Formats: sequence, structure tokens, C-alpha cells
Amino acid sequence: MAAHGNMLLSALVDMLRRAYPVTARILGKCGFDAAALDFARRFPSTNPDPPNGYGGDFAEFLAEQLPIADSLFLADLAALDWLWTEAHLATDAPVLDLGDLAHDDEIAWTIHRLPLHPAAGFIWLKTPAVTVWQAHQKGRDTIAPDFRAEGALVTRKDGRVALRSITRPEHRRLAGLRLGEGISQAAEATAALYPEADVSAVLAKLVRSGAFAKPPTMEQI
Repeated sequence: MAAHGNMLLSALVDMLRRAYPVTARILGKCGFDAAALDFARRFPSTNPDPPNGYGGDFAEFLAEQLPIADSLFLADLAALDWLWTEAHLATDAPVLDLGDLAHDDEIAWTIHRLPLHPAAGFIWLKTPAVTVWQAHQKGRDTIAPDFRAEGALVTRKDGRVALRSITRPEHRRLAGLRLGEGISQAAEATAALYPEADVSAVLAKLVRSGAFAKPPTMEQI
């Protein structure tokens, strides 16, 4: 039984390493194994490879366990890793494209609610973790970005997962649409907060990124 328990813990650690590749690279094998093993012991699972992944709370765990100076970055980096992993695991759905929005029905434009694509996820972080994550994901281990808040959008379009930085207007637009705001309502709220933003260009950029699924009602327009 002890051997079986050790094998299961080892499998969970491996699962976490696959789900958090950038975090694992930064912490190093010994550091990551220690943190992952502690997490696996506190949050065990009888299935080391569940369909929806394992370890969704690992970023929060790191934030609680690591010194404040380390957790500021590492927890945010882990959050980005998890968005990336979720995008790979998510179910598929038709992706909205700009042509779907090119219609003259102003009433429909006002009331339409754009659902996020199942593979899309976004976040706003207090650190420049997006810049650091992208650098490490490309194999660059040394980077010293200016300390600033950054946002990220992860999408899966044409079977390829991508992570890009987003602006505050983009984040507000996504947040409003996720909460159920209509297209026009989300645009007005974004414009009120960020009057300098081109809200039409913001939406177009998000659509081109593959952030939204095509609503069934829109297929009939």
C-alpha cells in the first residue's frame, strides 16, 4: 500500500509538471518537485490524469507557501501555465470570426451576447508575469522587465494554443461579455472607463484572436 501511495504521488507530481511547464523550469527540478509533492499530499487524487486536469489550485498554493518576494511572480506565472493547460484540455466549438458580425441588424447587434470560446481564458495580473512567461516559454531564462501590471488572453484557434498580452480595455471588454453584457453594453462600459480606447478595434482584435464561440443564434443572421 505504501508503494502504491508513492507511485500515485509520483504520478500527481508528473501531472503537475506537465500542467505547469514554465513554473517547473523556473523553480528547477528539486524546487518544483518539493512544492508539487507538498501540494499532492495536501490535495490527493485517485486519478492522476483526470479529463479536466489536476492541480487547478496550484497557483494559489504557491502564493500561500512561498516567500512574498517569490510568490508575487511565481503564483502569476503558474496562473498563466494553468490557463495554457486549460486551453489544451477544453472542448471544441465553432470560433466566431469578424464576418459573423458583419450584418445590418442593429437590434441584434445591441442584444447579442458573445460567449467565450471554451478554450479561451483571460486574467489581469499585478506583475509583468506575461512578459516573463513568454520569454521562458521561448527558452529565454534571463529577463528583467519593468515592474508593471499585465493582462493575458489564452486562446485555441485552428488547434493551436496561443497566449498574448492584452490591454485594460480588452480585459474590461472580455470581463463584461463573460458576465453576460450585450455587445453594445460592454462597448459602452469600456468606453466610459477608457475613453481613449477604440472599442470597435478592441472587439475586432479579440475576435481575430479566437476569444469567442459563435452563438447559435448568430448562425441564422
